[in-house]
Formats: sequence, C-alpha cells, structure tokens
Amino acid sequence: MSSTVLFLFILAALVLIGRNPISGYELSVYEAISPLTWAFLITAIIGGIAITVHQAHKADGERGSWWKVGLSLILLSNLIIIMLPFLRGYVFSDYGDHLSHLGTINNIIQTGNLPAGLVYPITHNLISEFFLISNISTIDLMHTTSPIFYLLFVFSTYFLSKEILHQRAAILATVSSTVLFCYYYVEIFPMGFAFITFPIIFLLYFKAVKRDSISLRSLLIILVVLMAFFHPVASFMLTLALVVMELSRFLYNRMSITKSQPDASSPTLMQRISMSLPLISFIVLMLWVWNNFWVWESSVAGTFRWFHGELLQTPMMEQATEAFTTLIARLNLQFPDLLEFSVRLYGHIFIYLVLSLIAIFLLVRNRTSLSLTSRRSIFSYSCLFLVAVLIQLVDYVRPVTILSSGRIIYLVIALFPPLVGLALYQISGIEPKGVEATQNFRPRSGKSKFARGIVVISIITLCSLIGIFRVYNSPLIYLPNSGVTYMEVTGKSWLLNYANPEIQLTGVKAPALHRFRDALLGLQAPYPKWDRYVDPHFNYEQYQGLGESFVTDRYLHLNECDKLCYTELWPEAGTFTWDDFARLERDSSVNKLYTNGETEIWYVRGEAQAK
Repeated sequence: MSSTVLFLFILAALVLIGRNPISGYELSVYEAISPLTWAFLITAIIGGIAITVHQAHKADGERGSWWKVGLSLILLSNLIIIMLPFLRGYVFSDYGDHLSHLGTINNIIQTGNLPAGLVYPITHNLISEFFLISNISTIDLMHTTSPIFYLLFVFSTYFLSKEILHQRAAILATVSSTVLFCYYYVEIFPMGFAFITFPIIFLLYFKAVKRDSISLRSLLIILVVLMAFFHPVASFMLTLALVVMELSRFLYNRMSITKSQPDASSPTLMQRISMSLPLISFIVLMLWVWNNFWVWESSVAGTFRWFHGELLQTPMMEQATEAFTTLIARLNLQFPDLLEFSVRLYGHIFIYLVLSLIAIFLLVRNRTSLSLTSRRSIFSYSCLFLVAVLIQLVDYVRPVTILSSGRIIYLVIALFPPLVGLALYQISGIEPKGVEATQNFRPRSGKSKFARGIVVISIITLCSLIGIFRVYNSPLIYLPNSGVTYMEVTGKSWLLNYANPEIQLTGVKAPALHRFRDALLGLQAPYPKWDRYVDPHFNYEQYQGLGESFVTDRYLHLNECDKLCYTELWPEAGTFTWDDFARLERDSSVNKLYTNGETEIWYVRGEAQAK
C-alpha cells in the first residue's frame, strides 16, 4: 500500500512539472519547481531507499521482488529529475560541449562520414543510428541518451556486484549506484559514458576468470577493443585496470600463501596471470590514436611534458586556481560558507570514498563475511580502485591527459558502488547465510539491526539529496543554470546568420558562440570570434561611452543569464549593476541591433585611439 502511494507521488510530481513549463530563462532549475513537487519526488526516493534496504535485510525466501519495487521508485524519481530540461521545455540542457556533440551528430547524418579528428565516435554513431531508425529528432535524442546510460550503469552495477558479492550486498551496491553524481546524466559526455560502461566489462572479466569460457572471453575482447573508439582516455584507463587486476591476482595468491589460507591451492601462481587482454587493448588503442596523428602527437608531447613537470606550470592549472580564489574573494565567503560549499560540491563523493576505504580495510583485515571466491574478486577490484584514486589525486595536481585536470574522478565514481555496497552491508549487520557465515560475524540484537538499518538509509539518502541538488548548476553552488531556452537559441541564430564573422565579439560572460555554431550551422561555418570580457561596469567609471574601450568595432552579446548573474547571483562581486545596464541603453557609442527579450546584440563603435 505504501509503495502505491509513493508511485502516485511520482505521478503527481510529473503532472505538476508538465503544468509548469518555462516562460523564460531561470537562474535556478530548483527554485522554478514548486516545493510540493520536490516533496513528492524526494519522499518517493527516500521511500524507495527504505524499502530496498529493508528488503536487503530479509532472507532470500522472504525477500521476493519487493526490493525491485523500491529500486523502481528511486529510478523513476531520478529519471524525472535528470529529464527536467526536456520535460519543462528547454531546447538544450547545457550550452557547452553538449552542443558541439550535437553538431558532430548532425554532420555524420548529413555526410555519412565521421568528421576529421573525431577520436571517440561510438556515442555519436549510436545517436545517429537511433535517429535513422526512429526518425526522432536529434535534439530529443540528446535529451534521452544520458538517462539511458544512467539506467545502464545502475543495472550493470547490480549484475557486477552480484558476481563479486553476495545478493544482499549487491542490492545495497545497486541502490548506492542510483545517486546522481555526474553532469553526464543530463548531457552528452563520451568520456563519462565510457567510464560508466566499465561495470559491464568487469562483469565479463570476473565471469571469464571463474569459468574460463571461450564465449565470455570473446565478448570481453570485443568490448575491450570497442573501448578505444568509445574514448581514448577511457581505453587507456581500462588497459591499466586490466593490468592491475591481473597483477592483483598474483598478489592475492602470495598473501594467501603467507597467511596459509586454503584459497592458495592453485598449482602454480603465474599460470593464472595473463597479460594478453591488456596487451590487445593497448595495441588497438595505439593503432587508433596513431590513425589520428594530431592526438598521437599531442599525447606523446604531453607525456614528455608531464614527466618534466611542465603541465604543472601550464596556464590551465594556474587559471583554474586563480579563478577559484578570485571567486571566493569576490563573494566574500568565510570558512563556514566554504565548508558548506564544499559539502554541496563533493559531500557525496567524500562519503562514498570513506565507505569504499572502510570496505577495503575490512577486506584486508579479513573482517568481511564474504566467501573465498568473492574475496578474491573484490580484492582485485579494490586494488584497481586504489590505483584509480591515486591517479585521480595526481591528475588534480599534474594532469595526466591533455584535457582539463580532475577528469579521472569519473572513473573513481564508476567504481564506487560495489565497495560502498560491501561497506553498507557490513555496517548494517545483516546476518550472512550458508557459506557466507564465518567466525567474523557476530549476531546483532533486534534494536541494533534497526539502528544500523536507519544509519544505512540515512547515508544513502544524504548522498542522494546532495546529488540531486548538485546535478544542475544553480545558485546553490554559486553558478547559473546552464539550460538553453528557445529565445537564447533564436538570439544566437540571428548573430550567427547576420553578423560579420570578421568583427570580434565581447560580453560580460563568454557566450560559447562556437558551440552554438556547431549545433545550428555546422562544424565549419564562420562566426564572430571571441575577443575578451568587457571591462567591469562597461568601463563607465573611466569613459563616457563603451566604445572608448575599443580601438576597433565589436559586437556585444548580452542575455538574461548575464544580467541575473551579476545582479542577483554575484552582487557582492560588484562587477555590474542594473544601473550599468540602464546606462548602456543611453550610450551613444553603441547601437542595439537585435533583442528578443532574453538576448541582446549590440554594435560597439571603437573610438579609442590605437597606441
């Protein structure tokens, strides 16, 4: 009966969202939704978590399929949340790489060929094929692709966890995988998609190790080969992961002999170690990268720079640090504010990291109630996790790719659930059965089990709430909503179609015009290039007109997001005020070329003398 009410809550939330479409740009997606809608969705999620955890405590004969009902409540609620831009009428969920990926997909559909330099074509090919089969618009497919990968991650996590853990821990691992950690649940991000398919590969890997099946190994090889075309960084990390897990089997055998465990009964240690799979992965990756020589050249050069410490000194790191420090200073954030800000950004990641380390500690100390076979598998998985965490820490300080630093965190996040499920299983005090029962388990009283169950529910709920209110940019983390409205697209389209591409563009925020160019006109169309940010207060404190700040003519781009950011989101920064925007209307050195209520395009006549 209670689950029926929770499903009705989800239906009611969906109806309320459908009756509240966007009427213009919103600084926060969360504030645009009524509190009642959020109450329905969050109640359904908490109820689903409680049902799932409660069912995980029951014996197999008593559990039935009720835990799947709880999981369905969580997934349906989260799917509504990650599809809010689509449900409320946004054209795009984000204005960054998301739009360039759309442009690439349109290019593939129109030409039938891969654009030059596309080194991760699988995501784009899949969406293109879905378009050709279903005739659903590519924009709608962009909204639905990320939720599909989210579901794929949750379901594959269950089967992986079931393979290397016992059923009850696998259920807890599955519910822990539903947390909305990453922005690639709401937009296209090929590297993230590649990482969250790792559970499928690891599932086949552990099955192949146990069963030595030709069919399993063949399927595993196919997926390993395809990973090179999914994303080169993910393929490299997969190669490393396979090496680590193979070596960890040798390490586990050595540890078993030292401890005189019966699990060390294999005839020889080295016969069970095989580097053929990582070798295949590495060869395919190198051939693919070599085929795209610009990637090969930049990767080799980046490797040499990394070992010489040059990437540590690049503007990428300095600018990121400087930008963060400047933001904190301008917003006048004190230590309590910084602590709250950090929790909102990384609280769920930190909690899962601690739980994963607890699971590894219990495993090493032989304090888990796992069977010997499961212990061997989860040991290999734990070694991989520790290596991934180490690489992530290095990547923050000295980026290991030519991309922005910190991206290996998405691999760490994809590895969390089985270890978190094991830790929650141990914390909850669930009584093992059959071969799982060992001398390490001490029976708990009824009150203790109830209290521990509440703790597990609270942990997952807290992480889920942090994830929900972090998955979109919002004032909660001092960032504006990155959703794109119809009027924004119309304004950018006008600028791209009618502006002179030889004249540069300025603004109070970078408009990412090249991204809109990719999505609306194609990958090769000319467009006005970005020059620089306009000076604070349009430099009216020094000059009478904005044109006196420029030697040559410029286009000035303004939209509703720009104005709200500086007047409502970051007023403490004191960069722009409503008086500045009002004075711009009276400035004789500028002319308004276009406006649609959300987007404004101005022509600035350069009046400064060249030095």
